[in-house]
Amino acid sequence: MTVNAPTDHAVVALEHTASAIASARRAAAADRYAADALTVEWRAFGALESIVDEWRELAARALEANVFYEPDFALAAAAVFGPRCRRRAGLVGR
Repeated sequence: MTVNAPTDHAVVALEHTASAIASARRAAAADRYAADALTVEWRAFGALESIVDEWRELAARALEANVFYEPDFALAAAAVFGPRCRRRAGLVGR
């Protein structure tokens, strides 16, 4: 059975507009978060002690609290991650 739906130019235009908006949003996000705008640093958990104050400030500004991202939890848990874990953290910043 073949169904022939009438072409509604308004619907087609709306679909193209939605696609253009989505494309523009992706481009804006790519400009805002360019790969070379971020730095990544790997540190051993023991070396994170020097940034605990900044880490706490960052965790306090989170929109949703998460105990797993708190320095007290993460540093205490590092000892039980297991011998196969390298006990390192990736720090991402601008």
